[in-house]
Amino acid sequence: MTHLASRRAFIRGGLTLGAGVALAACTTTNGVTTLNTAAFNENVQAIEAGILSLEAAPAVTAALSASQLSAFNAALASIKQVSAEVAASSDGAISITTGQSWVKTLETAVSAALAVVTPFLGALPAPVGTIVAAVQALLPVIEAAVGMVSLRATPTMSAAQARAVIARGL
Repeated sequence: MTHLASRRAFIRGGLTLGAGVALAACTTTNGVTTLNTAAFNENVQAIEAGILSLEAAPAVTAALSASQLSAFNAALASIKQVSAEVAASSDGAISITTGQSWVKTLETAVSAALAVVTPFLGALPAPVGTIVAAVQALLPVIEAAVGMVSLRATPTMSAAQARAVIARGL
């Protein structure tokens, strides 16, 4: 039983440390916590670029039916909207509540877009799967930035690696 208790304490400590590091770019003034948006914006823009590269790939669009493409484009429109809002605020600070709202919207839209594409990954060129993995690796990063830490498997790549994969494109 002691082994389990110490393991839980270790995990709890790691999560607390991770949340502390993620919130290091935050400040609290008069009870309002704000987030410095520069790094947050970098990751949101990379997510948008990753989804845009999927949209621009002829192999991806050819694999989708008209209704799937419509669902993908609706998700992409939502991603673009959040990305534009974040970019417009990227030179300052926003409330954590605003950041959490953006993350929730972005996660919903990214999940919808990837749900359309992932069933076809086996039939698509390998770089498509790499872009999907990069986008997925960035979601926990933006969650952590706004204090929405969730337990997920160890990421397959760091945020910097994910941004580099997306920047290379398909």
